[in-house]
Amino acid sequence: MIERVTEAKKVCLPFVVGLLLGCEQEQPNPPVAHLRDITTETEQTPGFLGITLVDPIAETLVVSGFVPGSPAETSGVRVGDRILRLHRQRNPTFQQLQLIVSELKSGDRVGIRVGREDEELEYEVELTNAAFVQSAMEEQVAQ
Repeated sequence: MIERVTEAKKVCLPFVVGLLLGCEQEQPNPPVAHLRDITTETEQTPGFLGITLVDPIAETLVVSGFVPGSPAETSGVRVGDRILRLHRQRNPTFQQLQLIVSELKSGDRVGIRVGREDEELEYEVELTNAAFVQSAMEEQVAQ
């Protein structure tokens, strides 16, 4: 078990950073054209969701926090929500979540279904660009 957690930390940390920064990671990139809802063909910046997870290797992903002011935070998703579906992917793993976000661009909309207590809620989140992360982090440092 300790080996699995240690290995998970080595693998997941770059993914978490990439997810927060909206960066694509070096990993196999299978065709996922069906994942992309294109809102504008001219927008080429990577999408950014701004969500953090309690345990990226858990079977069910649970929201642990947000980048302040990020699309996920302002969408209505709350800390403690269980991610049941993200953009047509039921019960996404962390790797699937990261792949979906990395394939989408700023301005794209992504559907997210969460479980909260005894109910399921659906939200549509418009991704912002990765530059948002830098300005949000600079604001936090300034405070």
